[in-house]
Amino acid sequence: MQEVPLTASCYNKPARPFTARRLEFDRAARWRRGLGSAGKMLAGALVTAFVPVVHFVAVPSFLVVAVVLGVSRLKQESLLVSIEGSCPACDKPVSLSPNAKTRFPWTAPCPDCGEFIKLVEQEAEPA
Repeated sequence: MQEVPLTASCYNKPARPFTARRLEFDRAARWRRGLGSAGKMLAGALVTAFVPVVHFVAVPSFLVVAVVLGVSRLKQESLLVSIEGSCPACDKPVSLSPNAKTRFPWTAPCPDCGEFIKLVEQEAEPA
């Protein structure tokens, strides 16, 4: 798991450091995830194939979802697991749960004060 430094800012408040934890997937892990999720959908298609009337909708739906989900997992190189830091507006600790499509810059409300926190990935310092 890789830690990514972020900068959090609110309107009229000084910026604060945040940390995001990112899970990186190598090529083999992406294939395992893609085939695993597609396999579960194909199993659903196989099970519903024997249910009268329902199979007319369920089987094609499962097949389409299997392809879409498998390809999206195959393309996903990393996954944000958590984002933590201290709110620039209220100084309380904040733990945010990003979704699979979260990209930076990202704006999320503080769970305590409701102020919007803008999270930006810090630039790597030149060596």
